[in-house]
Amino acid sequence: MASDAASFFESFFRELGKRGIPFAILHDYERLPDQMPSDIDFAVRREDLPKLLPLQRAIARHQGWVLASVVHAKLSAQYAVFFDPMDASRFIQLDACGHYVERGCLVLRDTQLLHDCRTYRFFHIPPPATEFAYLLAKTLIKNKPLAPCLPRLRKLWATDPAGADDRFRQLVGDSDGPLREWFARPATEWEQALRPRIRARTRFGPVNLARECARACRRVLQPVGLHIVILGPDGVGKSTLIAQLRLPCFQRMTQFHFRPGLLGKKPAGVITQPHAQPPRSRLSSLAKTLYYFADHWLGYLGKIFPAKVRRELVVFDRSFEDVLVDPRRYRLSAGSGFARFLKRLLPPPDLTFVLDAEPELVHARKPELGIAELRRQREFLRQLASRTPRCVIISAAETPAQVARTVQRQMIVFLAEREKQRQGF
Repeated sequence: MASDAASFFESFFRELGKRGIPFAILHDYERLPDQMPSDIDFAVRREDLPKLLPLQRAIARHQGWVLASVVHAKLSAQYAVFFDPMDASRFIQLDACGHYVERGCLVLRDTQLLHDCRTYRFFHIPPPATEFAYLLAKTLIKNKPLAPCLPRLRKLWATDPAGADDRFRQLVGDSDGPLREWFARPATEWEQALRPRIRARTRFGPVNLARECARACRRVLQPVGLHIVILGPDGVGKSTLIAQLRLPCFQRMTQFHFRPGLLGKKPAGVITQPHAQPPRSRLSSLAKTLYYFADHWLGYLGKIFPAKVRRELVVFDRSFEDVLVDPRRYRLSAGSGFARFLKRLLPPPDLTFVLDAEPELVHARKPELGIAELRRQREFLRQLASRTPRCVIISAAETPAQVARTVQRQMIVFLAEREKQRQGF
């Protein structure tokens, strides 16, 4: 049984202290570890960043967790997500930075973030002036509304007016008056006047621009998103499953039905009679199969791969394999061998899930296809799964929640193994 997120959190930050690695949890620390936020933002020295992953992974292994995703989303920063492999709802996200970098700006250096840190419970936090500068800069640089942060900024300023004034001047330079006068102004004035000043004063120089280009290239070469395909007949529970598949290591989920639609796609209505229309001619079927293939290949280049680079979960409800599973659905009268050949030329998904259930159960849910046809498709899908790498058969006879948990566990196992290979652990 894996420990809880609070135990993981405490073990990690206590170990940092034991090893003499300076750190500071930058905000939202008052209720830690009793209430865990969606992610933990903390700073270390830039040279200590490479030490974090081996330590985090050792703690994860000891406590029954797995490292599922590491994202170098910014220069001098890394974002690591850990899961209880048996329960995707139990996770912890550790967002570490050396220098605070955002949108092409080196906003605060590690020496500034870690200067005069103080002990709070069993971890370290920055002094009020540093937290003030970090919160103000982060909100403005990321184009977030400042109004919700003003009460916290005022409280931090009141705790150390001189320190906050000094950090404010370092960030914005000549700011048309002392900080106390700015608190009498509306948040929109802060945003309009201070945001461009901070950006102008902290924008990357040539060296950091080159480093940022190298980081972006590494992100492209090793995308951290995931591309999965869900196969099975209507009534087996694909849509219900997809609605429950979100994981916090992904920025968002992008869903496609059958194909990416880069070559154009008509709005799909509810299909109640998938075999009602007659098949096309042989030549037309071959042309249509080639069209589907082209759409999948171009869609991979134009939609799927960029989404993986952006840390998205890409989910297909059916995919190109479906022209082999159910050619009548697509009015194909010929070309199964051609389709098999083309399938081998397509970039494979990271994972494929075949939802499997008794034909009688599927027919009871959706009677569009006869039981004999459902039996044929079930056998075909099982054979397809046996021949397809990283293809998993999932029993759809369980409850939707159980099916979703099983699929999420498979996704976490895949992500953990991918990270193990990438990090060389």
